[in-house]
Amino acid sequence: MTFWVLLQLNADVNVFQRKYTSEIRRCEEMARKVAVIRRELTKDEVTTPDLSDNIPRTPNSREIIDLEAALEKTENEIMELSENSHALLQNFMELTELKNVLENTQGFFSDKSAAQNLEA
Repeated sequence: MTFWVLLQLNADVNVFQRKYTSEIRRCEEMARKVAVIRRELTKDEVTTPDLSDNIPRTPNSREIIDLEAALEKTENEIMELSENSHALLQNFMELTELKNVLENTQGFFSDKSAAQNLEA
């Protein structure tokens, strides 16, 4: 006969706390995503309506899953847009620098070729 000993790893935590810990972590992760989205909106000076007076009811688990998926999608899109914007800005600056170099060197080379034509 084999005896299995089950250890209670969280003996000081009650059943309610253990059951909802994963949901609390999911909500904290969603709050982090909302903060990222809000920070990007503020950085780009996008205004949002004030909804503090309109507090919605507590969503059921299906609505939370849908909200979590929507936040994930929105966060990924915003982060991708931010990265693309940064890359485009850097590319623009590099191309502007190259344009200025070409414009300045064009005058230098045309002056040098004109001087050579006069000498000849």
